[in-house]
Amino acid sequence: MAATLIWGPTFVTNQTLLKTMSAIDVMTWRFSAAAIILFVVRPQAVFRLPRATVFHGVVLGGLLAAGYLFQLIGLGTSTVTAAGFITGMFVVIAPLLSWVLLREKVDRVTWLAVIITTIGLGLLSFHGGHLGRGEMITLVCAVMFALHIVGLGQWSLPEHAFGLTTIQVAVVGALSTLGAISQGGPTLPPGRSEWLSILLLAVFATCFGYFAQTWAQSKITPTRTAVIMTMEPVFAAIAGVTIGTDELTIKLAAGAGLILIGTLIAELGPRHSAEGKIAHLEP
Repeated sequence: MAATLIWGPTFVTNQTLLKTMSAIDVMTWRFSAAAIILFVVRPQAVFRLPRATVFHGVVLGGLLAAGYLFQLIGLGTSTVTAAGFITGMFVVIAPLLSWVLLREKVDRVTWLAVIITTIGLGLLSFHGGHLGRGEMITLVCAVMFALHIVGLGQWSLPEHAFGLTTIQVAVVGALSTLGAISQGGPTLPPGRSEWLSILLLAVFATCFGYFAQTWAQSKITPTRTAVIMTMEPVFAAIAGVTIGTDELTIKLAAGAGLILIGTLIAELGPRHSAEGKIAHLEP
């Protein structure tokens, strides 16, 4: 819950940074700094990882990198509130991906949630009869994050949480740096406020946030994790309306409300039957 409280307002922080920096530069400095911090704090956590776990970290880091890139690009033409709630659709997409990839059954409650959430997405995101480009890009980001949740639920173990977090973050930083170099960068943050924002994102949203998620998914089911993570778009909406530039309208509130109801139905419905049944793939 503490991680989602930090992640929600970062939609506003990222949108502000995108006014003076490119998406790939924001990712490069944020995740590279976070990777260095994590490695310096506990280098042995990385060296002690089994080879299979390192590979899993690389895959998960690639999914995170793709998710964040699509999210930041989408934020360039979307509102903070819309981006936050669309990103939150990973809690509905995740069980669908589990069904396709892991052959886990999707019940009627989940299908009902998908319908409700899709209606909410339409209310939240349609502009003049069409789905905006920013919202469509952000939806791709939600798919990447859903894949990350499914993978992390399979591969995270308590004793490897810190090292696995470091590998994931380092991969995002490395891929972002390569992307920035291909565009002639990376470019340094232009001012003190941008450096401060990058540092806050690196320490709190990345180091703490992703260690918290990685460790938590080694202890509780992906379903319960997803329920808690539905608070991220809620905090993003609050931040967008209170400290950002978003306006609270009836259409926005209705769409956001339906998405939140849909995600909660999808995750709270099967939660009790899944309680305590955490299946991890051995490294």
